[in-house]
Order: sequence, then structure tokens, then C-alpha cells
Amino acid sequence: MASRLHAKCQKVTISNWFRIRRANFSMCPFALPTHRQTTTFRLGSGSVCSLAASFAGRFLGPLVKTRTFGMTPGGGRLRNPRTEVRPFGSPLLPQVLIARYHFEMAKRVLVCPPTYFEVVDHKNPYMSDKAVVDKAKAQQQWQGLCSALESAGCQIETIVPVAGLEDMVFAANPVFVGFHESVGKFIVPSHMVHASRQQEVPRYVEWYRQRGFKIVEIDLGSDYLEGHGDLLWHPDGSCIYAAYGFRSTRGGIEKFSDVMSKMGIAVTRLRLVDPYCYHLDTCLCPLNGEAALIYPGAYDSESLATLRRSWPRLHELTVAEAHKFMGNGIVVNGSYLTPYITPHLEEILRQEGLKPVVLDTSEFEKSGGSLFCMKAFLP
Repeated sequence: MASRLHAKCQKVTISNWFRIRRANFSMCPFALPTHRQTTTFRLGSGSVCSLAASFAGRFLGPLVKTRTFGMTPGGGRLRNPRTEVRPFGSPLLPQVLIARYHFEMAKRVLVCPPTYFEVVDHKNPYMSDKAVVDKAKAQQQWQGLCSALESAGCQIETIVPVAGLEDMVFAANPVFVGFHESVGKFIVPSHMVHASRQQEVPRYVEWYRQRGFKIVEIDLGSDYLEGHGDLLWHPDGSCIYAAYGFRSTRGGIEKFSDVMSKMGIAVTRLRLVDPYCYHLDTCLCPLNGEAALIYPGAYDSESLATLRRSWPRLHELTVAEAHKFMGNGIVVNGSYLTPYITPHLEEILRQEGLKPVVLDTSEFEKSGGSLFCMKAFLP
């Protein structure tokens, strides 16, 4: 098996029945087929095993039968789908060695080399006409991100950069990427606010088209929609958080919501009010299926209340942390890639079982972006 397994064995007693609950181990942003999802074995109040459901079938072999629950009538997935596993056959197995596995599933990720990256205008409060990009340093920082993603088990794919498209390095924005049983893997092309960024969209759309993605076109008219900058999947694929206020417009979010609802995907709308958090990915970062990082000052009161109802655990970043892009990190296979770390953030990550990996993105911050902006996970 190509995926890496880390095992810590513990001896436990098997009861007649035990359940499996999916664990949001790697922030997979799509409702993937069940056989590729990670699950957590709960044996009464005993030890816990985390491993892929497909591997569970192989590992337990003739000892168990499984049934999977959690599909909605429209083909989507419930927030907490479950699989029941029942031992059968011989009752002469009172004990068994059960391993606690951290299953690191390979994830494909799209990035764009910063060959033509520079700061040429003023698109957000971080940008300055006086900013000069050190291109050698930017290339080094981009390579550092790629190396960290590969170390976390990701497979890197690249799109060819285009001269004159200075922000093409920010691969999260030109399209929204998803997967749903009804259509398979799909993208929704963005309508970017700034003219230079609008030219990136057809390049990215063609890249995805050539790789078999369904193109879900939305007639946005005069409205705007900025991909994964403002559209974030819940880790279990049950809904999409969609924000407007600075880049994506309310009308764009409403049109997007209408299309997603026809696919059986719920959309939670949020309004941003802090110009330094001009994209949702700067102030909301899901850490797993139950916890997220947020910067409360980025939202109006109604949106903040919505988020508090949506997550069992919300960890609040300070204004200084948020404006240094600490909420613009990447959660992947037990690691949190971040441009900076504070004792406060480090403690949050410890509580959620994530290891901080600090990566310098100072050149890209001159353009108002950091780690999350520079990649797109692929289903």
C-alpha cells in the first residue's frame, strides 16, 4: 500500500458491537467516496484506531461485516456518516491487537510557479506601489511550500505561468474545485474583480478541462465570485462557507448558492467587514470536522453568530495574528502550514492534534496572500 501507516499498538477487548466514525484527519475539502475516507474505530471507551475504511476491510478480513450509513437522498453526505462493524464467526477471539493508525492519504495539489509574480497595482490594503518583489526569494519560498506539501504526503501538479499575469501564483482563486456523486469532479470558474486576474481564469479552466473536470458555468453578470478565496468546503463536504463584502459580491454568492443547492450542497453565507480580511480564507480555517480558526473581527454580528452555531469549537485569532495570515494556513495530514507562529496559535494546534510547520511567505504577503492562496487541492 503506497500510503504510509504509523502504528501504535494497544491491546483491547472486543465487545460484540463497535462503531466507526469518520475522522477529519487531513482537511479533505471534498465529499469523497466512502472507501477513500478515513475512519475512527471506537471500541467502547477503550483505545481508538484511525485508518481508512478500505484498509479496515482488508485488515479485519473475515472477522467483520460492515455497513455504511450517511448518504443523503440527493447523493450528498451527512455531517457524521458512520459504518457499523460487527465481528462474526468464531467467539474464541476475546482479545485482539488493534493498532492506532495515522493514515496519511496522498492528496493531489495544484500550484503555479511564481515566474512572473510581482506587485504592480493596489488590489488590497497589504499592497504598495513601492513594494519590490525579490524574485529569487519568492521562488525559494514557493519551493519551500512545495517541499512541505510533498513531505506531508501530497502529490504536486503545476500549471504553466503566463507572462503578464503576475498573480497567477495564487492558484486558489481562479476556480472553485469540488466533487459530488451526481457530477463527479467539477469546477466553478470565478469572475474576478480585477482585470488582470480575470485573465487567469480561462488558463485555469482549460487546465482542469483537459483533466476531465466538469465545468459548472454560472451566469454571474455584473457580480463577482473569487473561488476558494471566498468559498471554503467544510472538511466533511457537508456544506460550503461562502463570503461576500470585498471581492465576491452578495449577488455572486446567491447565484453560486442556487446552483449548489440543485446539486444537494448546502451553502452558508457570511459577510466580511474587515478590509484586511478581504477574502474568507484569511479569517476562517477549518482544522477538522469540529474545530476551526476564526478572526471574529472579520465578520458582521449575524455572520459571527452563524459560525458559532456551526462549529463545536471555534478558536479565535487576535487581530495581529489574522493580519499576519496565521489563519491562511494549510491543514494537511496532521500538519498546519503557517507563515508565522505564536504561543497562542501553537497551543490551539496542540489541542487539535496538529503540528505547526512554519514557512516564510514574506514576498507573497506583499501582494496580500500567503500559503492557502497558493494552492488548490484536487479531488
